[in-house]
Amino acid sequence: MKKAVKVIAIVMAVICLVALFTACNSSGGISFRKAKIALTYEPSAVSAADRSGLIGKLDERAYSGESANGILFVGRKLNALNENAYTVYNVATGVTLVEDTTDTVSVYSFGDYNAYYTISKTDVLQGTRTTTLYTGNGTALKCVNAAGEETNGYVTSSDDPVPAVTVVTSDIILFGNCYYRLSRTSCDITFIRAKTGLFSFNTNITNSNDKYYYNITANRALVFDKNLDLVSSYYAHGNYNASSIFVLESGDLLVQLTYARMDDSKDYTYINGVNKFLLKTYVVNAKDGSAKEKDVDFLVLALDSDFSDNNYSFNGSAKNFAQIRPIEDEMLMTGANDTQRVLLTNSLSIKGRVDQMVDGQTPNTVFNPLNENLRFNTPAGTKLYTTGGKEIGSAAGIDDFNDNYIVASGKLYDNSLNLVFDYTAAGYSLYQMMAHNVILSKTVIGVTHYYLYKGGDAPIDLNPTANLAFKVMNDHFYEIATTDNTMNETTYTCYNENGDAILSGLKANLIEMSSATAYEAYLYYANVPVTGGAGGTVRQYYRIG
Repeated sequence: MKKAVKVIAIVMAVICLVALFTACNSSGGISFRKAKIALTYEPSAVSAADRSGLIGKLDERAYSGESANGILFVGRKLNALNENAYTVYNVATGVTLVEDTTDTVSVYSFGDYNAYYTISKTDVLQGTRTTTLYTGNGTALKCVNAAGEETNGYVTSSDDPVPAVTVVTSDIILFGNCYYRLSRTSCDITFIRAKTGLFSFNTNITNSNDKYYYNITANRALVFDKNLDLVSSYYAHGNYNASSIFVLESGDLLVQLTYARMDDSKDYTYINGVNKFLLKTYVVNAKDGSAKEKDVDFLVLALDSDFSDNNYSFNGSAKNFAQIRPIEDEMLMTGANDTQRVLLTNSLSIKGRVDQMVDGQTPNTVFNPLNENLRFNTPAGTKLYTTGGKEIGSAAGIDDFNDNYIVASGKLYDNSLNLVFDYTAAGYSLYQMMAHNVILSKTVIGVTHYYLYKGGDAPIDLNPTANLAFKVMNDHFYEIATTDNTMNETTYTCYNENGDAILSGLKANLIEMSSATAYEAYLYYANVPVTGGAGGTVRQYYRIG
């Protein structure tokens, strides 16, 4: 629904740079052409109802407690022997993976698409405990013990704590003596290698991308391939005053070293304040560690080469989003407005300024995506632009937005700021933004009514009578409770945001327990009264979407 704005990150500590950046009153800087941008806008789909309904495997389970972990849900109850019994359910696929096991279950998650779990079985006679790692789809994974033998699980003494999974880096976990890679798009895990050698990956991987893993310190970089084998290394030699190492989109390294020079030296790159410095810049090949020197007229403060979490891409071959201080007329520009955010190619050519994409853009600020358009800060206020740079209008009054509508000053607009519905003038109040539509409210003769607006001239009244209660469950669903005063009975119905009934006839309130948002699937439960005169309630679970 709402797009997160990724803040530029420093991927490697810049050593001693503070001392180098003394005040400079220059307001100048190198001028580059504006960056072009393409926005990939993919509105979320309204959850379907074809797989909604009661979950048989979880039905009528007297769980004393439960825990949710994104995609996987673990329910715990006491069995007839007063033992903890666990059931593992995959919310995304609608499959019960484990049912009523008394073995210890631990659940883990990775991003929006992956989850995994371990099951520990204790052999009382042998005094051992075997812990097995499973994918989110229920597949058991092999591991290799210290002797190099393939085993079905990680064996420890039954007196030892249950072994846990250690997160190594963005897509690597360590379990027992083995490293595994997690999929970013599904509940899959693959074995990489046993833990061997002197290098401890779980504490020394500082950066990673789709090509390599890195161990980067102040003046050294080790590069590992996807099998965690060392492929190259770089070490900065010499008596430099500051060093910085960044990972480029290509997987290669950007290295900058700064050397202090005497006042009468003619071998220098820039002057900062009254001090002279020599700047050496290299691109280090990740495959073989060879370094190629580059002649650049800027100092890199920060670099971000990973846009995987965003819905935008930049023009041409410039894949790196860099924050720099330019060098002009042998002076390092350190004024308040001199820092620039630019697009950088893997060979260190600057292709455009991201902080000057539109005329009058406030210095050092970048865009903020709003659906398929972009917001920029300007001296005249916040403006909304198309990705082609055409101004749409003022975005200063935007209070909220979803995939279809923008809320500003009590009115609904489309994504091009065309007025759609003035709900304030019509007597409505904004109650809730859904993923695509809007819930409004209005008091009529002392009764609060709720309305669904999904386009057109008039909202749809969801309670033409006064005997209901209304609750939004999440961005995709809402619930209406209708009371029959004659029977003294309340019925709950769940609707998707288009107003279609998904679950109906429940005699208890639905409460959200878990969600797998990447799959548009949600898990709820209801404490439903027991029929037949027994009294009390039984907890029933429902999958929606």
